[in-house]
Amino acid sequence: MTGTAHILIIDDNAAFSRILVDCLAAVGYAVDAACDGERGIARFEAHRPDVVLLDLELPGMSGATVLAELRRIDRTVPVLVLSGEPDPHLAHSLVTRGAFACLQKPFALGELERVVRAALSTAA
Repeated sequence: MTGTAHILIIDDNAAFSRILVDCLAAVGYAVDAACDGERGIARFEAHRPDVVLLDLELPGMSGATVLAELRRIDRTVPVLVLSGEPDPHLAHSLVTRGAFACLQKPFALGELERVVRAALSTAA
């Protein structure tokens, strides 16, 4: 991968999104955020990111539905699902439906950076 990697965050929690944006921008990524699934899909289509961070619990359109739509548009962009649900079966289900990985909230920012790097390395 050459240049600055572009990360799209789709999460309705503005404070949490701001933390993610600040953390990822601080280590050199270009970061964009959307507050719901519809806006996230529109941004994904307009400016194809290198990685997507997708909250599972979104207003209106669920994260699982957004994941399915992102996979329909482009199966090559890694999608990291962020979930507060500790169910390991859910994480496995999301990965089988096309998610690169599922991170359970709360997670350490270092863990997020590691998984983002791993996702970028598979997309390169």
